[in-house]
Amino acid sequence: MDLIINYRGFDNDIRNSFKDLIVEFHLELMELSEGSYLLKGESCNLRFTYDRGDIACDLKQPFDIEDSPGYNIWQVYRFLYPDKSKLEHKERLYDKKLQLLEHAEIIQENLKDVLSGNFSWLNKFMEDKKKEDKIFSIAFDLDYEHPIKIKLRQGDLTWRDDIEKYLIANNIVL
Repeated sequence: MDLIINYRGFDNDIRNSFKDLIVEFHLELMELSEGSYLLKGESCNLRFTYDRGDIACDLKQPFDIEDSPGYNIWQVYRFLYPDKSKLEHKERLYDKKLQLLEHAEIIQENLKDVLSGNFSWLNKFMEDKKKEDKIFSIAFDLDYEHPIKIKLRQGDLTWRDDIEKYLIANNIVL
């Protein structure tokens, strides 16, 4: 069972994948707990977690509690670059090293200003996240066989358009 949950060499793979950013932003790698690491910087931290094949990478402000979740880099990327991110839908990666390299690439190419400490987007991001959470809550509360819920379960991204129409048709204001 340990092989499924644990990721031997996680720290070295983080170092290798993020080596350019580590040098440029003077980041220091710290182990927070088993399966959780932090690249600590002066202006921004990156928190990594591993859970059953998925590697999450979160942006965090330096004063945030180190072991608490941060702001997922893919959510931040989609928020800051909505048009660009729709064009770059990649296949689901199961290779751990490729996941780390993809995380490093998205930061290197698009989120360096955040690593420099630019969190001016955060308030609007949090507002949008609350709205998004409400939308998901409404979608999950629909009947199991509702067409929107079926699309959501199947990963059909058109559920987003359908839920917007559903909200309007049912006079639901978020």
